[in-house]
Amino acid sequence: ANIEVGDGGMFVGDGLFGGSNGHAMVDNGDGTHSVTISVPEGTAGNYAFFNSPNTHYDWGTKENLEGQDCADTDNFNNRYLDAVTGPTSVSFCFATCEESCDVGPSFAFPWSDDFESGSFEEGGWNLAAGSEVPNIWAVNDLQNTTEGGSLSAHHGYSPLDNYVSLLITPALDLSGATNPVLSYNEQTDWASYAETQAVLYSTDYNAEMVDPLNEATWVALNDVISEEDVWVSQSFALPTESSVAVVFLYTGYDGSEWHLDDVSIAEAPAEPNFVTADPNNEWGGYMEVFEVNADGSAGGFVFGQPWGVEDLQTVLQPDVPNMILYPNFNAYNADDPFWSNGEMGNKIMRATTQVESWDMYNGADLTFTGSVAEHTLDESYQAVYFIKCLDPDGGWGDMLEAAYVLPLPESGEFSVTVPGDLLPEGKLVQFGFSVIGLNANPAFDYGKVVIGDVGLSIGENDSLDMVIYPNPVDGDYVTIQTPLNGDKLVEVFDVNGRKVMERLLTTDTLNVSSISAGMYIVKVTVEDQSNVSKLIIE
Repeated sequence: ANIEVGDGGMFVGDGLFGGSNGHAMVDNGDGTHSVTISVPEGTAGNYAFFNSPNTHYDWGTKENLEGQDCADTDNFNNRYLDAVTGPTSVSFCFATCEESCDVGPSFAFPWSDDFESGSFEEGGWNLAAGSEVPNIWAVNDLQNTTEGGSLSAHHGYSPLDNYVSLLITPALDLSGATNPVLSYNEQTDWASYAETQAVLYSTDYNAEMVDPLNEATWVALNDVISEEDVWVSQSFALPTESSVAVVFLYTGYDGSEWHLDDVSIAEAPAEPNFVTADPNNEWGGYMEVFEVNADGSAGGFVFGQPWGVEDLQTVLQPDVPNMILYPNFNAYNADDPFWSNGEMGNKIMRATTQVESWDMYNGADLTFTGSVAEHTLDESYQAVYFIKCLDPDGGWGDMLEAAYVLPLPESGEFSVTVPGDLLPEGKLVQFGFSVIGLNANPAFDYGKVVIGDVGLSIGENDSLDMVIYPNPVDGDYVTIQTPLNGDKLVEVFDVNGRKVMERLLTTDTLNVSSISAGMYIVKVTVEDQSNVSKLIIE
């Protein structure tokens, strides 16, 4: 009866057969359940079907036959079994007096048909005509389709000069949809022979109508004849009503062919999300710790827990802007055998800096981009960027199976995109970075990865006092003064971390006339002392 069967399955019980869970039925895999029961000859009495009873007396799971002809009103509206005089079979539809559940094909939202089945029946289409021609739609296997497969085409070579033909989708319940959209691909041959190619919807159509074009009320979505010999994609919003059907209506001569493919009624795809490695994002941290195998690889899992971003040795610098990823130093303790063997760390640590959300990125294509300005990380460490989709009902595993976890490049831009259908609702979507390797001894320099504008952050090596003016500058020259009188090595970087100028100055004046307007980072080095500063050119 198109019901949802509970986890416990179906049962025959009550009356002749005990309590609500008297005899378990076998799921036949086709929407039916059955059981064979041996009874003494002449047995008669009442019984009922139960949907997944939890106990012997779970009467709330019993089918409801009240008011129906087959209900035994003297025995709690149960069914009645006539006297059994030999092997027999009894069949009913749950909660009805019918011998079977004849519900016919069910077409639910979202719905689509790419015509690969070669049949209109598979998609639930109704082919109707508004003239003497029975119908002039067919499924053809034509070349040069949008997907290279079968498609629907208006393809009628009729002796009549003019005809009206309808191709109608099944009526769908869109009341629970948020933004239902009709989409399809179309192309026309011999367009001059077509009078009308209209697409309309109705909220009162049903498949039993003899003349649906006139019996139902139709609202136009499109009435433009499609381009000739060119496949065009179309999409139109539909109302959120309890019954909506769409008709493709053709009028004209038999010399024209209107081809359709990939017809669907579904939720409109969400707008794509584009996120960047911006230090101003709401970054969070998570640390996973593993034992170390003999070959140096990660061994058994020890623990995983949220850590602060600073505890991961990730430095966020919104003013530059950039992010700096270091190997994890702060867990190293030479005196603690858990963390060190006395000379070096003895745990593999995966330090993850991430942005996450339960609802901002679900259902839409997600692209994560950024650029690497500097990558000097020791080869014993691995730095990756990623998009993940964690399933709380699946042990918090990555539903994407690490397919979108990629190594950071040595330099330049990086980007990864995950389709929206891989980021379903109810899942935790994350993007960010991980640094994987031994808990590092802070006595050594293991390098770093700089994500953002330049490889040297403002204030990172500020041993050199300096003044740059005017800033902003709207002329050709800028003055750079330092207390040291040696030659000045001046490097200018754009916002993507690319060096646009390098000069060795013997004076305090830098010619910037060759640089276009914008914001830059200027690094000045004198006698191994350096500093950096923003510079705005107007």
